[in-house]
Amino acid sequence: MDLGDPGFAPPAGAVEAARQALEEAPPTFPYGEREGLAELRQAIARRRSEHGDPTEAASVVVTTGASAGLAATILATTEPGDDVLCPDPGYPLFAQIVVSFGRRLVRYPALDTAGRPDAGQVADRLTPATRLVVWNQPSNPLGCVADAGTNRALAALAAERGISVLSDEAYEDLVLDGDRAAPPRGEGVFSVHSFSKSYGLAGWRVGYVVAPPGREAAVARAHWSVAMTVSWIGQRAALGALAAPPDYRACVLSELRHTRDDALRLLRAAGVPHLTPAAGMFAWLDVRATRLDDEEFVRACARATGVWLAPGAPFGPAGAGRVRLNFSGPPADVAEGARRVGQLYAALAAARP
Repeated sequence: MDLGDPGFAPPAGAVEAARQALEEAPPTFPYGEREGLAELRQAIARRRSEHGDPTEAASVVVTTGASAGLAATILATTEPGDDVLCPDPGYPLFAQIVVSFGRRLVRYPALDTAGRPDAGQVADRLTPATRLVVWNQPSNPLGCVADAGTNRALAALAAERGISVLSDEAYEDLVLDGDRAAPPRGEGVFSVHSFSKSYGLAGWRVGYVVAPPGREAAVARAHWSVAMTVSWIGQRAALGALAAPPDYRACVLSELRHTRDDALRLLRAAGVPHLTPAAGMFAWLDVRATRLDDEEFVRACARATGVWLAPGAPFGPAGAGRVRLNFSGPPADVAEGARRVGQLYAALAAARP
């Protein structure tokens, strides 16, 4: 229950599209177009436009998972020595890419004092060297969703200051409570998306970036330097996934709500403090009452219960004393894992001096 693997199967059409692509495969597999298959980019643009997010196919760059999309966007929008703002807590890969590329990591609180995403937290930490803000809604690991007003405020701030925004929207299709708010859009906003989370295609490694007009070529060049092109078969599978019937998404969300609610019920009964995620597939647990730090709790949980969790510290300083639990998976397995985690927490918390 530690990694971000989705516990649901891809649409049948994705697997069938990959099978058909193999049957039609040429004698040698080409690298293909740098920006991705034209047919896939057009299908992505149509789907986004039909769902209220007007998108041109020319703005889409297909990437080797959202991870390579993050890397390509950071490379395309910043130079060594530039400041890049990242949420705390936030997906560890944000900071890892920023630091490994020689940019300066600046963290901002992912939540304000009222427990909500707030563009003001970004504004307070902008520096003269800031060139990019990483914004992650829905949030990994918190599962919170920024409202439309907050997203508009962030886009306006970026336009006013002449900086770019990397909007990581990997969990956009896994909103469990309420509706997905309009994401930040505007000049300088790059959005990164994932077929892994939306369609259960994690191992196929297909994601994409929607870049502002005129800046897609920079992302494509940067992606080429990181990963060249995306698997031709994977792209055909993604194309098949986009044709999934509406009941596919409805079934995925229904099962995720069920496993989330069961897991939180068991954790709550054991007295484990936690956030209630409105989106995504993770529960963020506070284990400080056990007197173990997050790494120690993860090791103790693995040894005593056979359940692996993700320690909070890699998500940033705000992750100290917290752990992340993935509730995406077979309902019986998720419930059993949550029960074991809760049982261990209760025993350790009761035993503390």
